[in-house]
Amino acid sequence: MSLDPYMPHSELHKKKLKKNLAVLGLIFGFCALVWAITMIKIVQNGSL
Repeated sequence: MSLDPYMPHSELHKKKLKKNLAVLGLIFGFCALVWAITMIKIVQNGSL
């Protein structure tokens, strides 16, 4: 398996890239949601 950055990407590579980026976006979105809920709960309790 070559890691040549100039190798042509097939349609499969493009589909997998889109899927991987979508999963990455979901992970970041979930983390942002958990962070926001945590911040709201901290502010409501007056601990901040």
